Amino acid sequence: MKSTNRRHFIKQTCPLLIASIVGGEALVSSCSKEKTENPTPISGGYQISDQILTIDLNHADFEPLNSKGWINFLEQNVLILKSNGSYSAYTNVCPHEGTRNRWSYSASENTFLCSNHDKTYKADCKTAGSGGVLKCYSTQLSNNQLKINLS
Repeated sequence: MKSTNRRHFIKQTCPLLIASIVGGEALVSSCSKEKTENPTPISGGYQISDQILTIDLNHADFEPLNSKGWINFLEQNVLILKSNGSYSAYTNVCPHEGTRNRWSYSASENTFLCSNHDKTYKADCKTAGSGGVLKCYSTQLSNNQLKINLS
């Protein structure tokens, strides 16, 4: 009887077993290293292509930019601020703890506050608040379309 190395046996049989349980095609396609950069269609008022987030400012989901002056766009990890007719964009990942959903904005102090540990971040992209400086993204406005470069 031929002796089989246990490690070799596991390496050979486990992937096949998992593929048959999970679904071979799904497993194979999810493990593919091929990268596709197809833009997502505009739905929900935005699309992303090649690290450029394009937002339709007329879409109802982005109305808080007009009423509150800012929005935490959780789907794309971006804080967007409207001030004096221009737009600024920042990461919504708190540099202190990585929290994304505990933000507020103070127009009088021009600061974002992450209420997870009460750390503040100036909206000028230069001055450190109590938590440091938020990463800022460049923006461009054209025909009610806001483009944010996320790179």
